[in-house]
Amino acid sequence: MNRAESMRRRISVAYLKFAAVATLFFAVIAALAVEGIEVRLVDERLEEVASWAGPRYAGKLPVEMPAGISFHHGDGIPRSLRALPDGVQEVTVDGVDLHVLKGRDSLGPYVVVDHDSDYEQIELVVYSMFGVAFLGFLGCSLMLGRYVGNLVVNPIVELAQAVDGRAARLPLQDRADELGLLARTIAGHTGELRQFLDRERFFTGDVSHELRTPLTVIAGAAEVLMAQTEREPALYAPAERIYRAAREATDVTSMLLRLARSPPSWSGRTCRRRRWRAPRWRATSRS
Repeated sequence: MNRAESMRRRISVAYLKFAAVATLFFAVIAALAVEGIEVRLVDERLEEVASWAGPRYAGKLPVEMPAGISFHHGDGIPRSLRALPDGVQEVTVDGVDLHVLKGRDSLGPYVVVDHDSDYEQIELVVYSMFGVAFLGFLGCSLMLGRYVGNLVVNPIVELAQAVDGRAARLPLQDRADELGLLARTIAGHTGELRQFLDRERFFTGDVSHELRTPLTVIAGAAEVLMAQTEREPALYAPAERIYRAAREATDVTSMLLRLARSPPSWSGRTCRRRRWRAPRWRATSRS
């Protein structure tokens, strides 16, 4: 059997495809969840810092930021961040990844910079875990597909080998599932065919056996007529035809009898008719 047409391979490929589609579906959901968490943890955090620091800066109160976060207003904004559009962006300055919120209030533009955000590392860990889970899920699906394939295909192979080997009793007939139904159905049809062939073989054997005696008598009588009418062509020719037909019929009945007695060992080459050549009889005087 071609490997590409194997049921085991098809079942394993089906499990792999299902695993890949399911994993990609959950990966998309996870990516959306991670981005949503980023908005909640980073973007809204920067907006809260800006809403708290802006009024204090306008009131000329000290603006003390937590560690890793800085607030810049007006001319205090670093040159590398002045050209950024309003909103939250992820930028890299001097090889450092920053989350920057740029906005504008009554006193002018401002920026809130998150210098110490570990969210990028968290994202990397999360996506790495998803990659490992994806590969692990594919491996488990492959093993499960092979296990299910063997569980399904092995009984079918066992049944096919028993049918091909003409076992006296087919396996799996005691099972209550579809394989048991298939085994019982094949066994029933095989039994019916065997009974039919046995009846045909017995009938052919009986008929062939019963025909041998009259055909032998006819051939013997035709042989006697041929011996007596060798010098009379008008009588010799019909006797020769009778003898030839009797001999051919005897050969056919003998072949059928051998076939009925041992059909498995019968070769089709013996089914060829042997050409008969009429013997030349010497003239004999009969009183």
